[in-house]
Amino acid sequence: MKKTMNKYIYVLGLSLFSFSGMSQVTNDFEVGNRNHYRTLCWQFYSTSVNGGSNAFSGSFSARTGQLSNNPYTNPSSSFHQVISPWVDIPSNGTVAFESKIRGSISGGKFLNVYLTDQNGTVSSLVSQFSFANNSTTYTFNQTVATGGVYQVLWDYYGNGGNGRGLLDNIVISGTDVSDPSNNQGAGNCPTISLTVDTDGDGVPDDDDDYPNDATKAFDNYYPNPSSYASYAFEDLWPNMGDYDFNDLVVRFRINRITNANNKVVELDLGFKVLAAGAGFDNGFGIQLDDVISNQVQSVNSTVLNNGSYTSYNANGTESGQSQAVLIAFESADEVIQRSGVAMFNTVPGIPAGVSDDITMSVVFSSPLNLSDVSLESFNPFMIVDQDRGKEIHLIDRVPTALVDPVFFNTMNDVSNPSNGYYKTANNLPWALELPVELQYPMEKEDIVNAYLKFADWAQSGGLLYPDWYENLSGYRNNAVIY
Repeated sequence: MKKTMNKYIYVLGLSLFSFSGMSQVTNDFEVGNRNHYRTLCWQFYSTSVNGGSNAFSGSFSARTGQLSNNPYTNPSSSFHQVISPWVDIPSNGTVAFESKIRGSISGGKFLNVYLTDQNGTVSSLVSQFSFANNSTTYTFNQTVATGGVYQVLWDYYGNGGNGRGLLDNIVISGTDVSDPSNNQGAGNCPTISLTVDTDGDGVPDDDDDYPNDATKAFDNYYPNPSSYASYAFEDLWPNMGDYDFNDLVVRFRINRITNANNKVVELDLGFKVLAAGAGFDNGFGIQLDDVISNQVQSVNSTVLNNGSYTSYNANGTESGQSQAVLIAFESADEVIQRSGVAMFNTVPGIPAGVSDDITMSVVFSSPLNLSDVSLESFNPFMIVDQDRGKEIHLIDRVPTALVDPVFFNTMNDVSNPSNGYYKTANNLPWALELPVELQYPMEKEDIVNAYLKFADWAQSGGLLYPDWYENLSGYRNNAVIY
C-alpha cells in the first residue's frame, strides 16, 4: 500500500481536472518487475523498476540511470525514458504523475514529457522542466487539449553528478488501446483495432455516412456530392422545332443510399430548373425502369403536385403505371419565378429568373440491389404542355404506360418498338443527359450551330466526340451560348 507523504505540488500553469467515472491507465510500479510492465506494453530505456531507497512512494518506483551525460549534446550517451502504452485520451483529458531526483542535481537535471500520435507527430506536455533540488517530490497534472490515441514519453536528462530520475503514480485519462498479444519486444506494442459502430449495423462509424441509423450506411452520389448533371429537352417533338434544347433544362443530382449489405434503401433526388425557353407549360418526371410501383414505400417531395392532369398512388408514385414513375413537377411554373418575361433564362440581357430547389426522397418497401436502381435505369421525360400522353424521353428509351402512341413515327420522328424511340432518321434526339450542367444555346439558336461537334456525335450514335459539350478548341460557338 502506498504510504502517505507531504509533497510540494508543481503544476505548470495548468488547471487540475477531475474526471469522475472516466477510464484511466495507471502505473504505480508496485509489482516491482520491469518485465511485467513490458508485457503490458510499457517501454523502458536505461530505466529500471527499483525499491528500497529508490522508491519515493510505496515500495517501488521507476528509476533512470545516472543523468550525467546529456544525449542531446553527447550523441553517444543513452536516453533515459519511459513510454506508456497507446492510450485513447479524450479532449481535455490529463496526464498526471509524480517525479523527483535521487542523488546529486549538479550540472542540472531536466524532464521533458511528450505525446506521440500514430502518425509519429510529437507534441510537448512538459518542456525542459528543471529539478530545483533532490528533496522535493513534484506532482504534475497536464491537460491534453486535443483528444486522440497517444503514447506518453517521459524523457530525463542532465549533465554531471550521479543524480537519477524517479517516476511514480502515473494516471492517464483514457483507455488503453495497445495490443499486448502483438508485443514486438520490450513493450513495443501496436494499437488494437479501434472500431466504433454506434448503430450496430456492422459498419464502423468512420466509414458510415449514417452512424446513428442502422437502416442506412453509404451515400452513392451521381455525379458527385458537390456538382450536378443535367437533362435538356426540345418540346416540339415530333417536329424538330428550333432545336435550341432550352425549352426545359434541369440540373440534377442522385443519391442512392445503401445499407450495410450494399442494398439500396432510399433515393434522394435533387432538381433545379436552369432554363424554360418555351411557350408551353411543361412538366417533368422520371420512370425507374427496373422498379415496380409497389416496391416503393413512400415518395416525399418539396413540390406538392395538384394532380391537374396526373393522379397518384398512396405511396406517392404516379397511378396507372406498373413501373415506379416519379413526377418532379407537373408545371415548370410551379417551381420558377420569371423575371417578368415569358422566356426563363434563355434571352441574354434580360434579368435571370429564379428556380426552387426541388428535393424528392423515395423510400423502398424493402432493400433493392444496386443493379435494380442503376443509373441507366433512370428514365427522365418531359410532359409537353400539360398533355399527359405526350412524353419526350432520351433517345431509344421506352415511354411510360401512359404515353399516347399517336405521336410516334410522325413528322420528323421515326420511333417504333423494334427500332427505338425519340429520334430522327439521322439519329438526332429530342432529349439529352449530360454529366455536367449544360451551357445551353440562346433562344432560337440551333444546338448544332452552338456545339459544333454535336451533329457528329449524335449521328455516330455517340461514338464520335463523346465530349462534344466541353469547352475545347473548335467545339463551341460561344456567341450563341447563353
